[in-house]
Amino acid sequence: DNWVWSAQHTVDMHWPTRWGVLQFANATQNLPTAKTLDAWSTRMELESLWSRQSAYRQEHGRFGTVAELGLTVPGLTIEASTNQFEATLGDYRVNQELRLWKFR
Repeated sequence: DNWVWSAQHTVDMHWPTRWGVLQFANATQNLPTAKTLDAWSTRMELESLWSRQSAYRQEHGRFGTVAELGLTVPGLTIEASTNQFEATLGDYRVNQELRLWKFR
């Protein structure tokens, strides 16, 4: 069992994209609206892509292209080979090691 304060949706708690967000305020009433993280939907899309790539490689022995994965995400590009891939969406990239980074 793992004890964490935010739901991880998996036993592995080492996924920063699934960590909770803590927002501080100087009051206890009339709190400001919680802010979402920068490009959160883009990050989640790339994490989802990573999962699809992992499953595709398990079945086909290599990573897939946008078309092979059946994706219709505007602006998504993938460079893939047997052993590695890199996907770009907006200002973010992810690779086969689930390394997610902002490049602009």
